[in-house]
Amino acid sequence: MKQRNWYTIFLLSTCIVAGMIYIAGVYAPDSMKIARAALQYVFNPSEGSFSEGSFWTDGVEEEMQSTDDAAADGLNSADADSSDGTASDNTDTVTSDQKPTEQPQRELPQIPDDFTGALFVGDSRTVGLSEYGKLGNADVFADTGMSVYNVTKKALPAPDGEKHTLDERLQEKNYQIILLMLGINELGYDRNVSYKRYAELVEHIRELQPNAWIVLEANLHVTQAQSEKDNIFNNENINQVNENIRQLAQENGLGYLDVNVLFDDENGCLKADYSADGAHVLGSYYDDWSAWILQELQSGDANNR
Repeated sequence: MKQRNWYTIFLLSTCIVAGMIYIAGVYAPDSMKIARAALQYVFNPSEGSFSEGSFWTDGVEEEMQSTDDAAADGLNSADADSSDGTASDNTDTVTSDQKPTEQPQRELPQIPDDFTGALFVGDSRTVGLSEYGKLGNADVFADTGMSVYNVTKKALPAPDGEKHTLDERLQEKNYQIILLMLGINELGYDRNVSYKRYAELVEHIRELQPNAWIVLEANLHVTQAQSEKDNIFNNENINQVNENIRQLAQENGLGYLDVNVLFDDENGCLKADYSADGAHVLGSYYDDWSAWILQELQSGDANNR
């Protein structure tokens, strides 16, 4: 008899606990997300945030997806079918209250012809610039598949021959100018989350390099053929991301460069004869690209006037 009573109590207790978990999952999904995020940060602090774990408090699912091999590099796998549902074509307007604090206009640094004092941060397009362009004495922190989701986690070779993270590079040397080109590998992820990550990254860089002129770079278009066959990596999505970046620069006193004026055809697409894969310019055109960047910086046109 006593055994039966204990069994009944056990069943009732189990039902009550299960009911509470169900109600919590239905009516407090954000709390559950935050709880999971907190646990993730506690057990994996090295996965890192820009400041005290804030990187994990929302968009947890998006963050958990590695952009190293999946959407990253959507550029190098531009011919792959992106319509399998693994990434959503999010074309909603970005709204975010986490923007870098406003910075007053100031005198721009003099950029030498050899890019001394410059740091380029970016994805495979910036890798191409470093390999085929003329960046002179500039430092480069770039990798295929780089995105706002992994830029602070990667350790890449530095001039001293050792691998360093972006934070280490920013803490080891004072730069006159930092150029940031990210955004295309984030296509397909929630645009609001990606924008917030981008804004947080800019603010983080500015905190570590308060005297540097930060210039945000628009993402290079893809060819018309590539754009028309891909519902993720297309020029409509790229233009929306670029506009968000331009507004972020304008609202916060940052520089802005849009190289598409150099490589676009009459339809606003990357010229087909300038690219072999539909997403990157041929090696011979990176020289023109680096020369154009230098001209824009030295003339002050990159000041987003």
